[in-house]
Amino acid sequence: MNAPQAPFVGQSVTRREDARFLTGRGQYTDDIELPGQTYGEFLRSPHAHARIRKIDTTAAAKAPGVLGIFTGEHFKAVGGLPCGWLINNIDGSPMKEPRHPILADGKVRYVGDRVALVVAETVDQAKAAALLIDVDYDVLPAVIDLESVNQARAAVHDEASDNRCYLWQIGDKDARGNVVHGDVHLADTANALVVAQHRLVACVGLDDVVVVETPDAVMVARKDRAQSVGPLVSALKAQGRAETLSHRKVHRPWGTYDSIETGERFQVKRIVVEPGAALSLQLHYHRAEHWIVVRGTAKVTRGDESFLLTENESTYIPPGTRHRLENPGKLPLELIEVQSGSYLGEDDIVRFEDAYGR
Repeated sequence: MNAPQAPFVGQSVTRREDARFLTGRGQYTDDIELPGQTYGEFLRSPHAHARIRKIDTTAAAKAPGVLGIFTGEHFKAVGGLPCGWLINNIDGSPMKEPRHPILADGKVRYVGDRVALVVAETVDQAKAAALLIDVDYDVLPAVIDLESVNQARAAVHDEASDNRCYLWQIGDKDARGNVVHGDVHLADTANALVVAQHRLVACVGLDDVVVVETPDAVMVARKDRAQSVGPLVSALKAQGRAETLSHRKVHRPWGTYDSIETGERFQVKRIVVEPGAALSLQLHYHRAEHWIVVRGTAKVTRGDESFLLTENESTYIPPGTRHRLENPGKLPLELIEVQSGSYLGEDDIVRFEDAYGR
């Protein structure tokens, strides 16, 4: 199977499940109650990588309410869980497909790997019995980051001695071995992967590099160091960089907003409200808002008044004023919002009514 293109790298992907959870219509397994229902509790590994020498379930089996205890030995005949997507390496050879046992079979490969399952009459009985299971582990070296994965002293999966499942590439190479996506211009550049999502990216005199440009940030790395992005992201998080916490374009139940420009005491957003959707009835204490409709029709609530705005019309929301934005039309509503004030944080909000239960 060929590798897909990468239009979602660095993008916020719209979630489809939030509305039912936010409005109390979500259903969880804990909501299900059936006649004669029993309950299960997994005993999980505290180690990232270890051999299982012995599992003693004697004490747990005698605990009150226990109906059965299962380990990897019980499921050997069943086999493992199948991989849902098999692909080939760049050279056409098949990927290495490790076994994925239902319960750990002789070895655990990550913290939380399932070692045993206790089935009991109640949840509390299952949890209590799981604590009585005694597991003897032979702890092995663990792979803890992408930099050390190829230098690991032990293979996580026996089927992949180098800890690599497959090697693939995105896109078709040009005559100089470059793969590009988006608005990219190359000069005297070879063996590069360049992804441009938001603006023109021009490269001159580069070799064996990865360049990924998104609305949030630009990453440039040598190919052999591209997997070292983890420590870099950790350092940026430690610095409190906002780019590590959220994307420039943020999805909400009612649509999206894109922070186009931010400065001292002002912020400009492009807001899109889906047909029939509405923002909460709210107010802000520290900022004013100016709304300019670019496309569609907006229904605006401002204080005690309610009115419609169409393309090229605008309105002003003073600080401390209750307001709401709705899209009564059948097409997406697009507008530009200019915020100004002493504090522009998203937590400066008081909601009075909200269709999404926030």
